[in-house]
Amino acid sequence: MATSQRRAFPRSALTLALAIEACWLASVALVPLAAVHQDWLVGASEVPKVFLQRTFALLLIVLVVAEWARTGAGFPLMRGWLTIRSRPILLSALPVLVATSVSAMVSPMPVVSLLGPDVGWDSFGVASLLSYLVVFAVIATRLRSGAQVRRLLWAVTVPAVLIGWYGMGQHFGIDLLRVDASPSSRVPLTFGNPIFGAAYLILTIPLTLALWQGWRQRYSLMSHAAIGGALISLQAAAIAFTLSRGSMISLAVALVVFLAMAAWSMGREVVKAPAVSIVVAIGFAFVMSYVPVPGDVDTSGQFDERLLSVGSAFTSAGGGLTGRFTIWDVSLDVYADVPWVDTGRFDDMPELSWAPLHQVVGYGPDMFGYAFPLAGDTRMASRPNHAHNAIVHTAVEVGALGLIAYAVLLVAVAAAGLRLVRSARAGSMPTWVGFVVAGLLASLVGRFVEQMAGKPQVADLALTWVLIGTVAAVLGWTAEQWEAEPALVSERGKSGRRLLRGQRQVQVVGGRRGPQVAIAVVVGLVATVAWWQVVVGPLSVSSLVARAEVASESGRPVRAGELLESAVESYPAAAVPRLLLGRGLLLGSRAASTQDLRIAGLQEALGVVEGAFDRNPMDYRAWVTAGKITQEMAALDAARFGELAIATAEKTAALLPGYRDPREQLALTLLVAGEYDRAIEVAAGARGLAATTDPDGVYLDYITAKSLIRSGRVDEAVPLIAQIVGSGYVDAAVLVQDLQASE
Repeated sequence: MATSQRRAFPRSALTLALAIEACWLASVALVPLAAVHQDWLVGASEVPKVFLQRTFALLLIVLVVAEWARTGAGFPLMRGWLTIRSRPILLSALPVLVATSVSAMVSPMPVVSLLGPDVGWDSFGVASLLSYLVVFAVIATRLRSGAQVRRLLWAVTVPAVLIGWYGMGQHFGIDLLRVDASPSSRVPLTFGNPIFGAAYLILTIPLTLALWQGWRQRYSLMSHAAIGGALISLQAAAIAFTLSRGSMISLAVALVVFLAMAAWSMGREVVKAPAVSIVVAIGFAFVMSYVPVPGDVDTSGQFDERLLSVGSAFTSAGGGLTGRFTIWDVSLDVYADVPWVDTGRFDDMPELSWAPLHQVVGYGPDMFGYAFPLAGDTRMASRPNHAHNAIVHTAVEVGALGLIAYAVLLVAVAAAGLRLVRSARAGSMPTWVGFVVAGLLASLVGRFVEQMAGKPQVADLALTWVLIGTVAAVLGWTAEQWEAEPALVSERGKSGRRLLRGQRQVQVVGGRRGPQVAIAVVVGLVATVAWWQVVVGPLSVSSLVARAEVASESGRPVRAGELLESAVESYPAAAVPRLLLGRGLLLGSRAASTQDLRIAGLQEALGVVEGAFDRNPMDYRAWVTAGKITQEMAALDAARFGELAIATAEKTAALLPGYRDPREQLALTLLVAGEYDRAIEVAAGARGLAATTDPDGVYLDYITAKSLIRSGRVDEAVPLIAQIVGSGYVDAAVLVQDLQASE
């Protein structure tokens, strides 16, 4: 029988512990910065972030399991899990995962709800949530000292300052990641979208302020405030350059909460320095908004003009929230009515079993973009994939179960925040820690406000979970775990002891580590396979597609086709290369020398596009492309392909019932296939629907007039010809010639 002995952590265990911390710090620092040149990747600002977030999550799993196997102990419960005060936050994350997973399992398209509509891109699916929860759980259970907290806050602050610098460059026309860089009135930063960038910086500015307050005693008030203002000035200017009114409001709320919490818990005197820093940052952003930029773009004063227009966004009929109100209204109708495509008519569409159940569990993660259009509402030409409101979006995708789960998490975080603020007021933690608490909670409050009209993205979602994990970790800390004075550089040899302070010694069982090592090896292998298939594969495909687009733009269509074919072969589940290759083959077929060769080329294009339906049978991008291909096939041989073209166009219209564009294409397909009366009927029914193109309906007039002529009703077509001529539509002359030639 093997004997057991107690011993402290060996050097290898210390190395693993340091590697785990380095991994979460790298995740926090690098994910928001991740962006590459637009010629290197399709989704140059999005795909790299998802790649790093999932890579670090898988690496953390491997490292934690390896550490567990190294100790040779049973399944240990970390102190964080055993601390009564922090347990509610840790356990409240579990219902969120359960609700999301249950919703994914009953989703009409579970694969989409698991990995998203496009694997490797940002999504709200189970895989994305798991990547956030892994980092959250590791931080919540392993953050044990003030030194670690400061390192975490520096990992947030430094990238945020760099992002601010980058935004400054974009504003003045310096952007190393774009081919056609020019001064921008709304900067996307490293996020590809101004709203996403501003949403991230809302989280970082209060944390940067909180971090710097630890050095208050080393400087005079004005010197300290000036340095603090410099740290947040670039971030504030970047938000100003995004012109995101929702983010401006949310940041203002976050800063007010930060100052109020600090003043209430530690006294009014301590907020002088951060208050002056905030004034400095706002002044810097205001001044920079008036600095002229090169070229013809006039950005002077846009920041304050946008700020002054905040009120009209709520009250004006054309205000910034008008579109949001419509999305919310339609989304709530979708949640209440649970509309779905007629699977009796279209048997290749997925079933929505037990429709009333989906008010409880939702349509499934990442299903909003497919459920929303089914409402058939005609007020919006756009097809949003998010409700732009966290509560409404959660209701549609994860249902009442998801709303309850997130409410439990919100209550747990709020209760923890209240405990921490009371502890700071009672003087049981150093002053700089009180500022950290105020910064954490202010960032989360600002985040909550912003998400009432915003849309989350991988970087800000990841940081939100990191902050929640930090609140869970520090709750209930003893005074020994905090340091009275923060230091930028720890003394040699102390960092390791601080990292492991509070870690209980483990039981090392000689000769009984075989099962743990075997489990660790299996976990490592599974993580490696998952990383290669789900993380690396999509990144490689994005690279091939970007290279194909560059080749196409430079006049090398053959090379572009080869690259797209390689992308499809290497990762068949990816829809984007299939769509691009299908469109390329469609264009290429038009140059064929004979009708048979052209039909063969179109059939090849259709086969490539139809491969996207294996994973996502409701991908209306693919259905639109397939409709255009089959429409040309019907134009060449209506007897053979007319029925196929009509069926394809009808499915597209069924997926997007409230939009004119697919019905317009259906009417055109019916015209091409010789169904003239039906074409006239569908064109008439399409009028009044929302349209992304041809809002005046001139093309519908063309389809109707041509159908009338083909059916022998020329007299009825004459008034429509006159309308087309007088419309000023750019293609009016061509359409009229076509009509006259058909007479």
